[in-house]
Amino acid sequence: MNFANLKDQARSLFAEARFLVEIRSGQEYEQALALMDELIEVG
Repeated sequence: MNFANLKDQARSLFAEARFLVEIRSGQEYEQALALMDELIEVG
């Protein structure tokens, strides 16, 4: 896979899961996991 294809795939993934770009620390990662757990339990 060349760099251009890899970059296009990364952009597509970030567009689908934009919230991942906002996680900047281990603490934010843990908070995101807890939120996802809560959303799954409610759903």
